[in-house]
Amino acid sequence: GKGNTNSPESRIAPDDLLLRIKVSDTEVYKGEYLRASLILYSRVPLSNIESLTMPALDNFWTMELTSDGSPSREEYNGKVYDTYKITEYLLSPLQSGQLTIPEALMTVAARVEVTSGRYDPFFGGRQIYNVPRDLRSAPITINVLDYPAGAPASFNGAVGSLSMTSTMPESNIVVNSSNRIEITISGNGNLEFITAPEIIFPDSFEVYDTQVRENFSAQQSGTTGS
Repeated sequence: GKGNTNSPESRIAPDDLLLRIKVSDTEVYKGEYLRASLILYSRVPLSNIESLTMPALDNFWTMELTSDGSPSREEYNGKVYDTYKITEYLLSPLQSGQLTIPEALMTVAARVEVTSGRYDPFFGGRQIYNVPRDLRSAPITINVLDYPAGAPASFNGAVGSLSMTSTMPESNIVVNSSNRIEITISGNGNLEFITAPEIIFPDSFEVYDTQVRENFSAQQSGTTGS
């Protein structure tokens, strides 16, 4: 009846509130990075998030990225929304094949103002309602390519735009003198997974413990450093 069409719930269209997972790429190599963002789309005023269940990311190495949390605006399906980045992850697939980022679940309360015909001494002629709405993001499939054929036997999974430099001793060195070999791998890629190269020395060398120094930080495009 007339009262139902004026109910707080009827003021929110099915597409006024949406939950989406957006990814930077849907096809990557094993060990390559992609970025996944969980975003709330809204065309109505919000009061609060009542519950949130994040997707399980069992087949991915994950690192949460910092976000300023400020809203922005985006056009989607012909409508303009206020968008709120709930969280953002840097992901690296741990195996090849079709991997799925499962759905996320969220219950959000929308703030609905209903004008009534009668005057209320406290609310005036309007009342405010918090209307809960259950949201569910669509799962996303990532196609993970295996490494190209013909990799050398020493390949151990380094993926990215990387370079290697080295500092070597002189070709003529004195017996019982101390010398150093330094190898630096730097660039943008899955630096967390790279181990120090192993060098096999002749028995006539005494080798001290290898020192490994890591200097990298997670960016939105992956991990950068050395």
